[in-house]
Amino acid sequence: MKKSLLPFFVFFGACGFVFPATEIFANDAVLGNSTNVPANKNISIIVLVRDATGKNIFRNVSDSVAATVLGRLAGVGIEPKTLDFFKQTDGTRDSRDSGLDALSPAEAAALCGADYALAIQLPAPIETPRTGTIYARQNIFYTLYSSAGTVADSSNSSKLIGMPVFDDGARERLVLDVAANLAETLAQNVSSGKIKLKKSEPAQFGEAFFSCEIEEMSFPQIVENADGTFSISETRGKVSVPGVTLKINGADYTLDSAGTPTKLNLPIGQPLFVAVSHPGIVPVNRVMKISKPGESVVIPLAITQKMREDRQAELNYISALGDRSKLTSAEAERLRGIADFWKKSGIVITQNTSRKITHEEKTEISENVVPAGLPKESSKGE
Repeated sequence: MKKSLLPFFVFFGACGFVFPATEIFANDAVLGNSTNVPANKNISIIVLVRDATGKNIFRNVSDSVAATVLGRLAGVGIEPKTLDFFKQTDGTRDSRDSGLDALSPAEAAALCGADYALAIQLPAPIETPRTGTIYARQNIFYTLYSSAGTVADSSNSSKLIGMPVFDDGARERLVLDVAANLAETLAQNVSSGKIKLKKSEPAQFGEAFFSCEIEEMSFPQIVENADGTFSISETRGKVSVPGVTLKINGADYTLDSAGTPTKLNLPIGQPLFVAVSHPGIVPVNRVMKISKPGESVVIPLAITQKMREDRQAELNYISALGDRSKLTSAEAERLRGIADFWKKSGIVITQNTSRKITHEEKTEISENVVPAGLPKESSKGE
């Protein structure tokens, strides 16, 4: 299946996608009196709108174009689908590192569980000035893809107007008029059966094993001994992060607390949107596919700049204690605080080599010491 190379704007429920059709179109003359609504009520669709002008002149009305089309199709029983799980907590969509723009329309449909994707392109109007009048023709092109990638319909709608001044407001009103005509034509063709729609084949599911790893970095290892002294060392290596919150296509999953790969039952061969969040970790938003059952997926993570600076300050502090013959009560308390942080962090060291960074007469410096409170099995070295 050939992927689209053109970026599309994807519009969400917050833009007005999820609504009863009667709230948008209040009378039967607009909605139509289709007798085929029950035949389509289980069909779902996502609308992708692309401003093809090269100047982004339709940025203020692209969501209205999508809402117009979805609202009219809702009137003949088509269910709107959204990609709400791309939105962040502040309601915006963060597509950085997500791979969303690389998806074809069919893959976008599969991603959100829609049967079809309607890809709409808005080119610039063709403007011709003649004796004090500007004649403008606006075209809108569309292609209706099934989630399997086949084309169910492809056509265009257009309108020609003439006016003395053709400004941005006039361009926007014209494109909305054409979108309304396009929506009406589509609705009639679906209602009459001219465009035959059907449910997509159900996805095949299989098991996949997920884990998250932080980049290689240094960690302090602190163990308070029974006599009140401390065993202190430093570890460099990759670490797994159990307890990470995963959102996969909007559903919540949590990695196993022991740090071992977590078995999840997911669609095979279909795009999945995976969002990863954890305190101190840079959030990850990514589109990926599970190619076969039993596949192991390791998601690389990075710590935030603040956490990096805080941990470096800890290492510098611990290293400075190497020249001391004994610790003050304040220094011992700070070491306990550092150890407590790593105990509660949920980070498990899976590959490590420790080196001695301090020593005092009663303190045993150990190789491969696990931070206080972490599972003993995580201390195995290579």
